[in-house]
Amino acid sequence: MNTVKHISAIILGFCVFLTACGGPSAEVRADIARMIAAGQHREAAEYIESKKSSAYGKSNAVLFHLDKGAALHYGGRYRQSDQELDLAETRMEELYTTSVTKAAGRFLVNDTTEDYRGRPQDHAILNVMRSLNYIFLGKPAESAVEARKIAEFLARFAAAAEAKFSYQDDAFAHYLSGLVFAASAYRDAAKARAEPDAMPVWQDARVSFARARETYGHYTGAYGVPTPTIDLPKLTAGQGELVVIHYNGPPPRLVSRATQIEWNNAMVAVRETGSDTDGTVDRAVAAGLSGNAITFALPAFEQSPFRATRSVVRVAGGEAETELVEDVSAILAKQIEEEANTTRARAIARATIKYLVAKLAEEATRQALKNTQYGGVASLFVGIGGRALASATEQADARSWASLPAQIRVARLRLPAGKYDVTVDLLSQEGAPIGRRVIRNATIGDRRMTFCSLHSAL
Repeated sequence: MNTVKHISAIILGFCVFLTACGGPSAEVRADIARMIAAGQHREAAEYIESKKSSAYGKSNAVLFHLDKGAALHYGGRYRQSDQELDLAETRMEELYTTSVTKAAGRFLVNDTTEDYRGRPQDHAILNVMRSLNYIFLGKPAESAVEARKIAEFLARFAAAAEAKFSYQDDAFAHYLSGLVFAASAYRDAAKARAEPDAMPVWQDARVSFARARETYGHYTGAYGVPTPTIDLPKLTAGQGELVVIHYNGPPPRLVSRATQIEWNNAMVAVRETGSDTDGTVDRAVAAGLSGNAITFALPAFEQSPFRATRSVVRVAGGEAETELVEDVSAILAKQIEEEANTTRARAIARATIKYLVAKLAEEATRQALKNTQYGGVASLFVGIGGRALASATEQADARSWASLPAQIRVARLRLPAGKYDVTVDLLSQEGAPIGRRVIRNATIGDRRMTFCSLHSAL
């Protein structure tokens, strides 16, 4: 009887292990993307809030705050956006360890059972959005604080990242920081009745721009992103600069795809990863337990197509085409590609151990009930049920920031001080018109930098 109770406990624990929350479903993520693409930012934020418990859960608190914070940011609700992003950042810091690559050592734990702590790119873009939130709220000092936090985080990340991964720094985050510092220098210079290059923060802008140029040199080879025009604004009396941030394209996403591997190859993978820490594999082999194949799941990258891949900013007296400054989609795709070998080994090991637990439960049931009338049927049921459950619930970690755009683009125009309606024409790669957005009454101050943003996913 004790043996049967033990078996029941194993199966119960096994089921609990397999049913951990893996974050918002594909349907929920698609709903979020659709509402944001339609400009229904308030509705998207409310929808995300309604799914806080059912789709996100406690282990995905970071993801919840990121998704909601970005939706609010696109919708111009900057104060509420910053509150959500602050909560996301606080939780990220709690989960952050000295090495961001330590996660490669997790083999037997289902990845979705662990708290989602965000990818390094998430952290960088989070701080970018927070910095812009403060600019739009008219709080330049707080915006500069966020810009400094960007530099601090990226320095810490670069020190911990492994050389084999392409993403070790964020060019756009440095570029945006440089623009924020330059804007602060002009404001400080006006108060001090001096030139901006005499302000201490001007040197911060120089450093950020230099770091951005260096990192874009790496981006070109890794992601095909050329170095944009990066120059410190030289504004004369009566002149200001307009900076347009264009969040473009539907979000890249990850999906879980199941595949199979022959039993013998799975056993090799388990041993190579060092996953058999408690001897489960060896005991199973010794007991003569075998199988034909193991089902496991891997994350796969997907990007929905979008026609508007270019944009041109037009105002009275000037125009400029936006430049690609962050290919969010390409960065995520490259990360998944570079993590593939480690992720595959861990997934095979995890799936194999779960399969073996079911096989061992079947054998234990057979032994415990071998002298009873229904022992054979019971053991068969336990084995089939356990293996079916292991296969059916095998799930890769496909969590990602569901409200990020595919790319971020920037245009800068130097204009006479005044008020402008800003027209942004969305174009195909060949230059054909796809859509248009208009930003009303953008105020360009005398020797000031004005920031504005828009989102599209056509």
